[in-house]
Amino acid sequence: MVVRIPDSISAFRPERTRRGAGRRLRSLIGVDEEILDWTPELRPHYTKIGALVLTTSTLAALSMLTALVKFLAAPWPALIPMALFWGWLIFCVDSWLIAGTHGNGNAGRVFWVRLMLAALLGLFIAEPLLLKVFEPAVHRQVADDRRHERVEQESALKACNPVPYKELDAKTLQGCRSRHLLLAVAADPGGVTDGIDKLTRERDTRQASLDADQRQLLALQKIARRECAGGGGDGFSGQEGNGPHCKKDDLNAETFRVQHRLGPRQQEIAKLQDQINVLVARRDTVATDYANEMDAAIQKQLPPLQGRIGIPEEDKALEGLGHKNLVVFFGSWLLRLLLILVDCLPVLAKRLSGQTAYDRMVARQIATNEELHEADNELQRRRDLAPKQDELNELDRRDRVRQQMRDDELQRDSVKQDEDLEKRIDDYARRLRGEI
Repeated sequence: MVVRIPDSISAFRPERTRRGAGRRLRSLIGVDEEILDWTPELRPHYTKIGALVLTTSTLAALSMLTALVKFLAAPWPALIPMALFWGWLIFCVDSWLIAGTHGNGNAGRVFWVRLMLAALLGLFIAEPLLLKVFEPAVHRQVADDRRHERVEQESALKACNPVPYKELDAKTLQGCRSRHLLLAVAADPGGVTDGIDKLTRERDTRQASLDADQRQLLALQKIARRECAGGGGDGFSGQEGNGPHCKKDDLNAETFRVQHRLGPRQQEIAKLQDQINVLVARRDTVATDYANEMDAAIQKQLPPLQGRIGIPEEDKALEGLGHKNLVVFFGSWLLRLLLILVDCLPVLAKRLSGQTAYDRMVARQIATNEELHEADNELQRRRDLAPKQDELNELDRRDRVRQQMRDDELQRDSVKQDEDLEKRIDDYARRLRGEI
């Protein structure tokens, strides 16, 4: 009796893959289906890793869409292409991280580098989603922070631009200038006050000079009256009446009054006083305008209570909430770590699964490919070198022939030289014997 083994547990390999969602998920992480056909038991494993990569890229796209909605004043449907591009970028990076581990044994240093990269990407993905989760509480905190900041800014501006106007001391003025808190408005009570002070000083100076001259005039007039009354004493004639001495003293007093312009000077001082009175009245009006304009300028400098809330402001508010509430602090960090972990899961899953049979087969396939490439390269090298080597050998042979010919010629020359030398020696010997 023959027992038929069901196809699902068939021991024959390779077991071909049916097309479907699983195969497409595995293709996302660079799985070679022809190699995986030899270990079909690993298909669910790599299918789930592919699903993790797809999940992280989807989260990345949602995170980017959330961030763009906060940053850009545009309808969210118009921002979808940018969010999809970011999700595609994260997908490519995660897919590369996983595909690069097939067959390499998950080397330690490579794994930690890949894990750090995945953690950084996860942190960037997590932040907008985290702020979206805590958005109601964060927005309430942002409103409180804005009110607090507005009150502090308004207090500093009013201290540096006091109403009613008054001069700041040097230290306070320097501090306000360094913090750029000094404001300028059209109404300038300081300028009016300076004008009043300047005119007042001029009036007082002229009045003091006029008073001194008037005292001197009164002294001269007193002398003239005494002389005319016939008073005695040094310098006086003692004669009563409008005599020469009386007329002379009256003339001296009148000449002094005319030369020192006592009347016009008094009129000039009166005009200065009128100008001072006008400026004083104007200062009251300018002070009212200054108060209104300065209040408007201060309000313009204050940060708005309403308006778009950006991610940096939300992040600061979330940090403030975390300092006030431990539940928010730990909850935000747990959620942040969870989202980071989700992005790291594809790399972690590959690492935790160790070196699978598929990895070993891929490694052997790569090694075989390298050997085949080396053999093919060596074969091609030899094919390319063979004609050149023949030419080199022919050149070497010709060089040897030419060298041999030169050696033979040199040898013949040497033999001929030896024969000539022996002949000369024989001739010389015969001459010595007298035979020649």
